[in-house]
Amino acid sequence: SDRGGSIGGAGSVQWMFGLWGVIRMEKSKIKSLSRAESRDQNLNYDDFELMLIENGAEDIVSDENEIEIKTKVENLQKVLNKLKELVIEPESSGIEWVAKEKLPVSPEITEKLQNLFADLEEHDDVEDYFTNAE
Repeated sequence: SDRGGSIGGAGSVQWMFGLWGVIRMEKSKIKSLSRAESRDQNLNYDDFELMLIENGAEDIVSDENEIEIKTKVENLQKVLNKLKELVIEPESSGIEWVAKEKLPVSPEITEKLQNLFADLEEHDDVEDYFTNAE
């Protein structure tokens, strides 16, 4: 290819990924949580995480701006329903292939991957892509 790679056969790397429900939302939305779920007016982030775990969240990762919630596929709707009860609208949700193991890459490779991903996003024949790069 133009980027120095090659196309593998259908399903050739599927074993490296698992199918998960994935929800992404802005962290700032938690500040406006509905208090309907709790009589405690000081519902905090730990309470929020616990509610999601009780409703099927398997992994919750957050940084300064975003929260990513992973669920088993069969629990995705249950977690989305809990967010709806809390009057939180996620930025995105759906079923995705998630790498079982992330691999660290050098800054040079990261730049090459970013260029490749930009090309893939613009390509008419590409619906979606997944990576195991960290």
